[in-house]
This record gives sequence, C-alpha cells and structure tokens, in this order.
Amino acid sequence: MSPRLHLVRHGQGSHELEPLQENQQRPDPVLTDLGVQQCKAFNAAFPEYIHIDLVCASPMRRAILTAKYCFASALQRTGSILLLPLAQEDSAAPADTGSAPEVLRAEFGDLVDLSMVKEGWNIKEGVNAPTPQALRERARKLRHELQLRPEKEVAVVSHGTFLQYLIGNVDADGQSDEAWTHQEWRSYKFVTDDGGEARLVEEQESVIRRHVLA
Repeated sequence: MSPRLHLVRHGQGSHELEPLQENQQRPDPVLTDLGVQQCKAFNAAFPEYIHIDLVCASPMRRAILTAKYCFASALQRTGSILLLPLAQEDSAAPADTGSAPEVLRAEFGDLVDLSMVKEGWNIKEGVNAPTPQALRERARKLRHELQLRPEKEVAVVSHGTFLQYLIGNVDADGQSDEAWTHQEWRSYKFVTDDGGEARLVEEQESVIRRHVLA
C-alpha cells in the first residue's frame, strides 16, 4: 500500500531577511534563529500518534535543518534524513541552488542519507530546469518515487513553490492561488488517475487542521 505523505515547507531562511536583494545572492542559505525555534516548537507539538517511518528532505540546507528540528523525535527512531534531489527549489537563483554532495557530507555527516544525491544534482538543467514544464515533470517523478516507498508514514520537507507542483495546485503558467507558510504541514494520500499517474489528495483531517491553525 502507498504511504501517507506529510508535506512540510521549510522554516524561515536567512535569504528571506532584509536586505532581500543582497541575502538572496547567498548560495544555499541556512535557517534563521527564529526558523530554528519554530521548527523545535513544531517537533514538540507534532502528534505522538503519527509514527513517522521515514524523514525526507530537499538536499538544501534550510530543508535539511527543518527536517532535523521538526522531526527530531522521529529521527531518533528512523536514523538519517533521506535527501531527495527532485524535491529541491524551483529557481536558479543563488539562494535556491544547493550545495555539492561532498559539501553536504562534510557539513551534516550521518544525519543525511546522500544515496540519491549525485554530482551535478544542483545544476538547473533538464528535469531541474526552472520552467513550469520541467517542474511539473519533476513533481510527477517524485510522486512516482514516493508512491513506491514501503514505509507507511513519510515526512517530506520541501519548498513552497515546488510543493504546489507536487500536489498539482498550479495552472498552465505555474501560478497558484495560495502559498505555503513556514513549517506548514499538510497530509496527503495517493490515488491513481485514469491514466495510471499518481496524484495526491489532501486528507480531510489535514484540511481542517490547517484552517483551524490559520
């Protein structure tokens, strides 16, 4: 049976602080102190009855750190964070471009599983190009990968715009009528459409939860 996905947007990154134009030129930024504090609060409040079997994240620093702090309790059971290159940011800006595998290995060590992160994963070409067409294809590939996971409860930390592609909430131009807030958490189940493609449907409990917390 396909796993249930718990999708989370990363916490506040240092590239989101003023002066924005300057900070967005910094490659692969980390979380702010506020972002770390909010992620720790998320971990303390995450329901104990949901037993996360696997923690995944975009291989970008802010997503890795969000997974580290938001799912600290789960990681005591599951071990390392599985890094998913397909879950990376959508643009080619320096702040949205990740670090080389050896840099991540030196910085995070055994905290991360780099088995899927190959040299050149952060080059914004092909499926990783910053275009609506490529983003839709990348989202399709990631849904397929995740649908085949053997775990029952999977957490995935990614980025606001890409999460919209992952759940299929964008128009032909890649625009959406909503945005994900920092550390926003939504839960989804897989369904298969008439063409055999995997789609995600938000659970009713998740819809209610995020409207209550809004």
